[in-house]
Amino acid sequence: MKKLLYLHPSWHDKEENTLGKLTSLISTDVEHLKYLTGIYTAVYFQAIGGFVIGIAVALLASWKLTLFTMLILPFFAALQIIMVKHMKG
Repeated sequence: MKKLLYLHPSWHDKEENTLGKLTSLISTDVEHLKYLTGIYTAVYFQAIGGFVIGIAVALLASWKLTLFTMLILPFFAALQIIMVKHMKG
């Protein structure tokens, strides 16, 4: 931010460096940072925690069934990726 104050005045005259565009860029970056550190991070850690705890409970219940499930897990993950790509168009 401080660097912008010390740039040559002609730099600010360029179309891509106008005050409105720079303010919009900073505002957008702040919004992206808010989303990154907010709900998405919480959902990520919740999913990882649920997966680890689920595997631990499954291993305690039936280790053979858990190993079989872990073998077919990549297949279901691939199907999920295909489904998401299809939904996005």
